[in-house]
Amino acid sequence: NCREACGGEGYLWANQIGEIRADLDVFTTFEGDNTVLLQLAAKGLLSDLKHRFQTSDLTASKLLLRTLRSQLRKLPLPRIIPNWHNLTTIGDLLLARETSQLLTLGRTLRHARKQGAALPDLMREHQLALTELATSYAERLTYQSMAQRALQTSTPLLIEGFPLDPIAQQREHLRHRDYLHTLALSFGLERILRAPAWFLTHHHLTADTHHSATQTLQHSYQTIAQHSLTHIQAFGIPHHSITAPIAQDTVNVS
Repeated sequence: NCREACGGEGYLWANQIGEIRADLDVFTTFEGDNTVLLQLAAKGLLSDLKHRFQTSDLTASKLLLRTLRSQLRKLPLPRIIPNWHNLTTIGDLLLARETSQLLTLGRTLRHARKQGAALPDLMREHQLALTELATSYAERLTYQSMAQRALQTSTPLLIEGFPLDPIAQQREHLRHRDYLHTLALSFGLERILRAPAWFLTHHHLTADTHHSATQTLQHSYQTIAQHSLTHIQAFGIPHHSITAPIAQDTVNVS
């Protein structure tokens, strides 16, 4: 993605992107992709769900099931354009997708096991559903972490080298909080719009709400683009390590 974004400059060996990619290809080949880890994560979620039901009495199990199902109903009606700037709305959608996939897959496997199907055969048969569940879980967990940081409003951020004037500190804190809000929003919306099939088929998105979400995401990209150099600086790369000609051009522009 980085090389393609740089066009012909990204293809030049002098700009070092090709060399970095060659090194990364080796590690990707040796370590493989994340499919196996996704399957293990999904199995862990299913095992945890099974354990929660097995260690509860009938009343508690019904209450747990009711709680899980209630997560599917904490969603905006499709006829209403949601407030996509509300991080809770996006979080509810991601949590509902994960919960639905978990309950559906758990019910399917439980029924198949009662019919005498072997567990290894079921794991192979439902590999796609397993990886989708694990991906939903990872995306929801990542988004939740970002949203929680963005919603932390009680304690101002301590910014090194910034004047200790309380009003100035508070103003800077609000600016950082708003930007963290934009980052969380863009991540959550992108995950929803990258794979909207579940949300559309379960009537949590319509053509209108999908369009409004896309517009909100594009607007957040415009905000993030204005701070791209700040993101790069956050990695703390020493200036003397930036030796590629294209990187020097970027530094000079900044």
